[in-house]
Amino acid sequence: MHIEALDAGALRDLADLSPLAVGATEAHGIYCGLRAFALPDAEQRWLNELFPAAPGAACLSALHQLAAATDAQMAAPTQLIEPWLPAADNVAAQAQAIYDWSRGFLYGLALTDLESDTLSTQEHEIIQDFIALTQLDFSDLDDNETNWQALTEIIEFIRVAVTLIHDNRTTRVG
Repeated sequence: MHIEALDAGALRDLADLSPLAVGATEAHGIYCGLRAFALPDAEQRWLNELFPAAPGAACLSALHQLAAATDAQMAAPTQLIEPWLPAADNVAAQAQAIYDWSRGFLYGLALTDLESDTLSTQEHEIIQDFIALTQLDFSDLDDNETNWQALTEIIEFIRVAVTLIHDNRTTRVG
């Protein structure tokens, strides 16, 4: 299953169901943060973090599908990870989704319990770049081609950065 084919409707109420109050985009970021560092129990840790008590069957099924689609992307040797961002019809909505995903990614990294001294220089720089993304002010963006292009470049950074971390960690673990 491709990540674009997932049913967003089943995940729409995630923020209301999870005590973390995270939407599906941020939840996907959390999962990618866990998976990037090649944790063997990433999906279970993710679900436990999102739902200390069991969510509804439809939501749980959708989360498993999201995890499976992400795992398939990370397992493909020539494919970059695709952050699950909802279709946006304006720059501000797209920027908010990128912010949410990046914040979730950093949260997922924090759940890995990695020590800073185990990070490569490249991993450390990537994490600093993600932190910087969560500190940008997206509130005053004009809906123009320049800003759309900038957001496209940020998404490409996310795709490459997460894939680099994952590939580096998988090589170390495997």
